[in-house]
Amino acid sequence: MVDFKDKITFGEPVLDRFFNGYSPLETVLVKFANKIGFLTVSNLFTLITKAYVPNATERMLSKTEDIWIKDVLDEVYVYGEGGFTRVVKIVRRRIYEDVFSVKTTTKKTDVSKSHKFVVEEGLEQKLKSAFELKEGDKLRIYDKDQEVFEPVVHVKVIKPSFLHVYGILTENFSAYVSGILGKSY
Repeated sequence: MVDFKDKITFGEPVLDRFFNGYSPLETVLVKFANKIGFLTVSNLFTLITKAYVPNATERMLSKTEDIWIKDVLDEVYVYGEGGFTRVVKIVRRRIYEDVFSVKTTTKKTDVSKSHKFVVEEGLEQKLKSAFELKEGDKLRIYDKDQEVFEPVVHVKVIKPSFLHVYGILTENFSAYVSGILGKSY
């Protein structure tokens, strides 16, 4: 098992840009209000408002970095390691760095360079940032009701056509986004 926890905090001031981030169109399996379905991460960010999630709060963490955090105090879940895990926070931030397109045999995702994936190395599982991935690395994916490892077939730097990326903090620090298991902050 991988230890997803670390010492990232959301206090002022923002000293670096190592937050994980997904492109706006990446999808997550969400369980909310007795319904289950896929949403893009940008739509999940939009959903978390007082109208839909009564105990949600929104705050600007950094005006210069254009970072917004929504604290989720209600029962909103995404699929992560071991099943559904509660969403604690969701973040939107402006990007200033490269975005990486990562493709396995059957899955594809676009993420910030510091986004961490679960990689199988021999008998161990480790976290590896998108910029460290190479062809042949095996990422954990969820497909057809099972978790398996698939090889990375392509990693490339792309010029993003979007201005913001989205991060999700869950109780167990993991989430399957576009079918690929990654660290959620």
